[in-house]
Amino acid sequence: MMGCTPTPQFCHIYAGQVYVQAGHTLTGQITCRERWTTCTLTLRDAGIIDAPLPDVLDPLIWCWEQLQGQIMQWLRSMG
Repeated sequence: MMGCTPTPQFCHIYAGQVYVQAGHTLTGQITCRERWTTCTLTLRDAGIIDAPLPDVLDPLIWCWEQLQGQIMQWLRSMG
């Protein structure tokens, strides 16, 4: 994860390396602009660049988690 300090609620981009076994190993990356949403897959050796992936988390749930994280951070700062 990049840009996640001090907590994951501040992440702007999530990325992970992937390995695909397809006769030979292909190396690529999954990049998400939001947590588990708006993700793309890149496998350059296969000619796949920024292919959109289906969201694995409901965006409304993600928004609620963000709000909850901000509330928890605010509560911690109060006491």
